Amino acid sequence: MNFDVTTYRFPLGYLEETAPGIMYHCHGFCEKAIKLPVVLDQNFLGLVLNLKNNFHYRLDDASGAPMQGILFKLQYNLVYIRRGGCELTAKKGKHSIFCIEFTPPYIEVLKGQFQVLDEFLTKIDDARAVISRSYPITAQTLFEIQRVLANRFNDEGTKILLKSKYVIISMDCLKQMGYLEGVPHEYIEKIHQAYDYMVKNLQFRCTVSFLANKVNMSARQLENGFKTIYGKTVYKVLTDERMNKAITLLRDSGLTINEIAQRVGYKNADTFYNTFKRNFGYPPMRLRKNEND
Repeated sequence: MNFDVTTYRFPLGYLEETAPGIMYHCHGFCEKAIKLPVVLDQNFLGLVLNLKNNFHYRLDDASGAPMQGILFKLQYNLVYIRRGGCELTAKKGKHSIFCIEFTPPYIEVLKGQFQVLDEFLTKIDDARAVISRSYPITAQTLFEIQRVLANRFNDEGTKILLKSKYVIISMDCLKQMGYLEGVPHEYIEKIHQAYDYMVKNLQFRCTVSFLANKVNMSARQLENGFKTIYGKTVYKVLTDERMNKAITLLRDSGLTINEIAQRVGYKNADTFYNTFKRNFGYPPMRLRKNEND
């Protein structure tokens, strides 16, 4: 099994803060199901975003009663974990967890801005871990995380990038938690299932009615759900995902423009060309030319 942890440290500059901002990327591949012991040398408060397959976790606390649960794929939790040991169970496949640690000065900045965080902080004590309900990771948050993981900046540029993404990702997640407070988990899960199906089937025609039937909702409920959770219409989310996939294929494959258009759901290459140019301001072949240069 190959599992690595990348740590990002960078100056934040909030209040009289001297401690850096910290983010972690834990990633690897398991050839079979395995239990991973994790030892924390200090308490952790922050966001845990699961980018790949489900993880089962087991946390021991001072009361002696273990806390168990699941970190769901493409969902995130606000967590407080006491220093000490915990255990993750990973199934076979790729795994990727992105963590944002909230430093004490940064928490002071956030206090009063997000009610969901203020309420979470009142539940923390030294005896036990606290973990929020799960929330779906939005397409925009995934994009911001990918900017962190793929950054190619110099030292000073990297510091600026990391600080901006630290703030953007954390605030966007907390804001979304506030939007979804009180919304039934089952409703959120159905919207997330529709999104997940969409992303896995970009090459096929996908209408609002079809997606709604897939998750046993009305078309209106689905549209309202996407606007609440992702801040966009179903059509806009679908187009954004198709364009993101097209960029990946343009950079990483030798497929022709026509083949890429088919892969991302456009039977007509001219429609793909025009949509790409409208979204990014340049034609798809320019990206391929720039990469080759």
